[in-house]
Amino acid sequence: MADETGNTAPEPKRSPAWALIGLGIIILVLAGWRTIATADIWTHIAIGRDVAHHGIPRHATLTFALPADAPWTDTSWLYDLVVAGLWKLGGAAAITLGHIAAVVFAFVILALATWHRGNSQGWAIALAIGVAALLLLPSFSPEPIVLALVFPAIFLSLLARGSIWKFSRIALPLLQVLWTNMHPSFLLGPVIALFFTIDAWLEERRGGQPEVPATPLIILTAALAFLTLVNPYGFGLHGWLLNVWLDPNRNISLDTSSSFSAEFVPTILRFSPYAAVAIVAIGLIAIRQRLSIGFAGAAAVGAFLLVRSGILTPLSAALIMPFVAMSFTAVAAYIAPLARVAGTVTAIILVALAAFVGTGRHLQILGLASNMGLGIQRDVYPAGAIENIGQKSAFPERALNFAADGGFLATRLPGRPIYCDSRGQLYGGVFYERLAAAMLGDSKTLREIETAQNPGAIILNCTWPLAGTTASTLVGQGRWALAYFDGTTAVFLRNTVNNLQFLRDRNLQKAGLEKIETARREYASKIGSLTANPNCARLIGAGHVFIGMGRFREAEVIYRLLTQGAPNMH
Repeated sequence: MADETGNTAPEPKRSPAWALIGLGIIILVLAGWRTIATADIWTHIAIGRDVAHHGIPRHATLTFALPADAPWTDTSWLYDLVVAGLWKLGGAAAITLGHIAAVVFAFVILALATWHRGNSQGWAIALAIGVAALLLLPSFSPEPIVLALVFPAIFLSLLARGSIWKFSRIALPLLQVLWTNMHPSFLLGPVIALFFTIDAWLEERRGGQPEVPATPLIILTAALAFLTLVNPYGFGLHGWLLNVWLDPNRNISLDTSSSFSAEFVPTILRFSPYAAVAIVAIGLIAIRQRLSIGFAGAAAVGAFLLVRSGILTPLSAALIMPFVAMSFTAVAAYIAPLARVAGTVTAIILVALAAFVGTGRHLQILGLASNMGLGIQRDVYPAGAIENIGQKSAFPERALNFAADGGFLATRLPGRPIYCDSRGQLYGGVFYERLAAAMLGDSKTLREIETAQNPGAIILNCTWPLAGTTASTLVGQGRWALAYFDGTTAVFLRNTVNNLQFLRDRNLQKAGLEKIETARREYASKIGSLTANPNCARLIGAGHVFIGMGRFREAEVIYRLLTQGAPNMH
């Protein structure tokens, strides 16, 4: 079998090769097998419910911080509708399993396409899936981009197989319409088709006969570009995205993944994107025969996105996977001893990676709040605050909240407006900066917000590293008093007579502190177990607040425990 390196390699045995590929797929499943701890998913569920009842939004929804006529384009309205349906169907488990299934499907068809068009060895395909799994480890959570990576995978797979052109020319336009309404990355559809068009055109210029001639591919590429207009906003979708890309205030990505990575010592896993880019670069040098422009172009785009933003990593993992497999095959062809043991070495690497991911160790050392399993990581969200104080009739209708809590509050308290959520393109960077400044002691900004919005409460996310400073500042100003604190969330109320029923409620205060104590005991009991001790958001948040409030004895108890359970935490 002649591979894309120009060398003749022996035909791999199918069974061992597919066993390795299957092991790589298992690693992908384990990477996504985690409790939900992200902020974005709740905003998407809340908006999806709104879409189901009131139609596709064109103005700001959920929030009381912005005017009702503030323009907004929901670039993932179809995804919102899907996850709202999954939530209604089977809760958090259905959402997690749905995203895992999408990723598995994407990489299975990429493996098939790589085997067909890339002429890569089976072990190389399996190892490339392992690289993709490493890239996905920090961000394999329910997000639009994770579900949307099935689209570039299908595009690459169908365009790489000219033998099914009659099917592809019908399926790809339909998929383009779905992609356009699912995620802003939809413009990659025509781009991927253009790469394969160039490939066919070059083949014709050399006197060859490509599986699909360039002319029908040119027509398909133009049709895909035109079909990006099939969305509720028409050209407005493209205009919105252009404005977002050009406006620094709107072109922001909030880190709402419930990650404590800034508080952990960096690990080698954080350098995996750079390693992936290096593999792609090596492949461009090592592959001696004519490159497949389709796969090489997709890999170049994926490598660029890896360097551009970590938020785009899942998409990049799918785009570069086929070319990474080709790169591994090409390098092995240069080194005969490596080619002979490549399958064994790959098996050892994948087994070690499966053990590492299966124990949840990656979640701990990356500073993530998720744990292995299905369900919700409740100690990340203000669930306790909602149950103990937020659902009481006397609780103020309007409350200031941080972006990380907005979607959860909107989902769990439907009908009650929130202050903000994680839609950075809607609110803009200046909005979040003003909120942070107000919480950190800028009395003028806080009074301006109070005057404009008249909030009766402040719901503070204590996992924010500066939450302790905020708590101390609010109490010190005298206008606000701490009514509830459970480590994850602190609730402040106006220091008025009307709120005395909450401020003097010892049972309410006790309920929050008991949650911290329960978390401490559970965390301590798991230290030393074979599986990784999950990073406890409740204890980390409690430590932030205790330090900020000058309660050093309580903070010492928590930090002594955290340094045992998470030794790579700062």
